[in-house]
Amino acid sequence: MIIVCSKHVKEGLEIIHLPHIHLISEEDKDFGSYRCHICSEKADYKLFNFFPQKKIPLETVI
Repeated sequence: MIIVCSKHVKEGLEIIHLPHIHLISEEDKDFGSYRCHICSEKADYKLFNFFPQKKIPLETVI
């Protein structure tokens, strides 16, 4: 799973195999520490898949 802001959804979708997207609720945004894994801004979406994925450093994908 990776967490991304609105600006980095496309890049995030390219990283995840068979992606699923969940919008992060306003409550979770306010009380959670969700940060975009690409730029470290507040995140808006969780991108994930249902199957385990080999960890790949973001720098090698982007």
